[in-house]
Amino acid sequence: MSNAFSLIGTAWDFKKSQPVFRAVLFWLLFLPMLCLFVLSDYIANEPYFSSATWEDVATGTVNPHLLIGTLFLQILIVVLLLWGIASVTLVGKRLVQSRAGRARTSFKTVRRQAAHLVTNLFLTSILRGCITLLWSLLLVVPGIVYSVRTFFYFVAILCEGKGYREALNQSSKVVRGQTWVALKQICGLCAVIFFPLIVIDSLIVQLVYLLAPALLRITYLSSSYLISLGLLLFLLSSMTLYAELQSSSS
Repeated sequence: MSNAFSLIGTAWDFKKSQPVFRAVLFWLLFLPMLCLFVLSDYIANEPYFSSATWEDVATGTVNPHLLIGTLFLQILIVVLLLWGIASVTLVGKRLVQSRAGRARTSFKTVRRQAAHLVTNLFLTSILRGCITLLWSLLLVVPGIVYSVRTFFYFVAILCEGKGYREALNQSSKVVRGQTWVALKQICGLCAVIFFPLIVIDSLIVQLVYLLAPALLRITYLSSSYLISLGLLLFLLSSMTLYAELQSSSS
């Protein structure tokens, strides 16, 4: 079993070999992430949101338009990010299946094919979250085990054509018997990919804060890019891990 650095190295080499990732990274990961930062900043600084609640909306004491509008925008941003995740996974299909068809080089083709799978991805993620929560309410450890075993549901959906419970079951089938290994590898990928990016982002924010506090919001650009790049590498690395776990389980 490869270590986290080997998995990331494979993901990085694959990323460099697929120019379409540049468009996917910008349009479907970076821009939605930037919009999420801007919207969160607006909500945090708008007095309306410090007092308005859904109970106030129900009783008619506050105007619901702004609350409903921001909720709609948050959902839209999440859908766009899922579209980006679906696009990355479709392009990375060759990491899981050696015969995955011709290489996808057109951003138009990738985003069109990924768009048809966003609903499946969205609903399956909700289903997985509900089942994980149910297990966690009963017993914490089974909830963690279920979460780890079904972690690769997005690969089962986008690379193997599974849907909903079938995708969750396929992920569990591959991970079962290797749960501890999968957990260690996933945690290792998170640490190796995101910790350095968090440190870099914190340094940038701190530097801008010290030199030009008025321009602090500009750091949303760097934060969005670093998170998006980390997410892309994490997805590709996870797909490589899935392929190794699948090979070990067969």
